[in-house]
Amino acid sequence: MLPRTWLFVVVIIACDVVAWAQSSPITLVAHSSYREEQTPAQRDPFSDQDEPLVTAPVRYAANANALNYEPQNEPLSGDLPAPIDALVPPLTMPTGPPVVEEISPDLPWVVPVAPQLLFTWNSGTGDQLGITDLDARFTLYFPYVQGLLITPGYSAHMLNGPIKTDLPGTLYDNWVEFRWLKKWNDRWSSDIAVSPSLYTDYDNLSSDAVRITGRAIALYTASPEWQWAFGAIYLDREDLKALPAVGAIWTPNDDWKVEVLFPRPRIMRRLSNTDDMTRWAYLGGEFGGNTYGIERPGLVRDVVTYSVLRMYLGYEVKRTKGFSPRVELGWSFNRSLKYQSGVGDTDLPSTAMLRVGGNF
Repeated sequence: MLPRTWLFVVVIIACDVVAWAQSSPITLVAHSSYREEQTPAQRDPFSDQDEPLVTAPVRYAANANALNYEPQNEPLSGDLPAPIDALVPPLTMPTGPPVVEEISPDLPWVVPVAPQLLFTWNSGTGDQLGITDLDARFTLYFPYVQGLLITPGYSAHMLNGPIKTDLPGTLYDNWVEFRWLKKWNDRWSSDIAVSPSLYTDYDNLSSDAVRITGRAIALYTASPEWQWAFGAIYLDREDLKALPAVGAIWTPNDDWKVEVLFPRPRIMRRLSNTDDMTRWAYLGGEFGGNTYGIERPGLVRDVVTYSVLRMYLGYEVKRTKGFSPRVELGWSFNRSLKYQSGVGDTDLPSTAMLRVGGNF
């Protein structure tokens, strides 16, 4: 009952937040001493239209998810780090709260933005280990604390197999990410996040299931076309504690974006663009999986790590208002299960993958 109750509560909260956000009369319009002309790094990378910097934070807050990785930090949208300026003003701007010209009602301390839902299906039965994933999250933006984002989230992974070893029927991810974006000058920005998390079957709630993940990444803007990333991602997994987050982002024009970023490379092509909608196609890859505290038959506690690599083709429609859908079709390979006890370790065959979802 507990897992179903948690899922029910999360879905209800997400629906309430969507309804509140869509019906709220709040507008955030402010001005500062920042120059009116926008540089390429301050424009929406998915739009040819200039928009005032001051109206961007709430719209970008949930989508500035570049350089984030599975499970709890995997982005549901394809935005690049360029909109960091929309959340983190440059040093030339006032350090205090913005001067508010129009507030209806008063500027709130916290604004919930863009609930996100994601469904992933991996084919397979029996020893092929088919997996169906449901992921829900939403982001809280704090207008008076520049650069602070808090994202609670929940995932359920329903397993079909394997037969040769014992696994619970469902595994769960529960996390809260505390993220801070900081623009140090016109060239350097940083992205720091810490996520207290619980990865479990809900039978093993010991310290085996508790992990602290995070990342620290510096982004250097060499030119409007080139950005370089340096940093590390702390996974706190049994098989892999940390990964480097290094690479480059190349934007040769408005229609192409190339993210040569380990461990999540991607090539994106813009298909069309209007005032309220942009369509993108992309080819991507990612390193996935996680470590879970579980209880095996006989009340034996253990820790299992599922590891997987993925390649996929994706299509995304980004809308300024309403639901922005996303669909990905790909291949999951190099899959394995490793137990802390060593009992039941097994390699798994490759499977097809379908992922659908988006943000509101």
